[in-house]
Formats: sequence, C-alpha cells, structure tokens
Amino acid sequence: MTNDFLDRAEQPADQLMPAVNLTDEESEIYHGAGDAVALVKDGKISTFIYLHDVEELDDILAQTRDADAYLGMCSCYQFCQPRRLTADDPVSYARLARLHGEQWSNVDEE
Repeated sequence: MTNDFLDRAEQPADQLMPAVNLTDEESEIYHGAGDAVALVKDGKISTFIYLHDVEELDDILAQTRDADAYLGMCSCYQFCQPRRLTADDPVSYARLARLHGEQWSNVDEE
C-alpha cells in the first residue's frame, strides 16, 4: 500500500525538512503556525488538531485512534516534517506527548 499523503512531501535542497504544501481546500482549515496533528482522508488533510488548542492529550489520542494521523508543524501554508502516528512507531506517540506537554507546561504561569 502506498501512502499518497507522504508522497506529497517535498524537500528542495534549500529546505531543512520535508513539507507538504497545502491545497486550496486544506488551506481553508489552516489557522496559523503551530505543532499539530493532521487527520488525513483519501490523501488529503481533513482536520488539523493544533496541540495548543487541546488541553488534554487523551482528547487528541481519542481523535487519532482510528484515523490516518500525522504529527507535524504547520507553517506558511505547509505541514512540515510529517510523521505518521502508528502503534508500530512508539517514538511518534512519545514525540506527540512531549510536544503537547511543552505546549501546556506553563499554563498556570501565565
């Protein structure tokens, strides 16, 4: 099985990381820069879950459980450094937990 979504990632020589350029349709659900999970259907992003918008990690995990989900960073109408969230890649979930924890670690200090 090929992964049409990851096939969209490009990394020109002058870029530090691979990125998926958002389609016009995907750009409509983009709302700025930040770490996010992209839910993908038929090779296209259907939903962005921005980590700074969801306080409970369990809520994010519930949305990704049966989905084709990728962790990355939204920036300049691109989804950068996409990494598929899968049970056979526990590092992907560890990274999600770390990034989410960093987003919410100083909430009480603000």
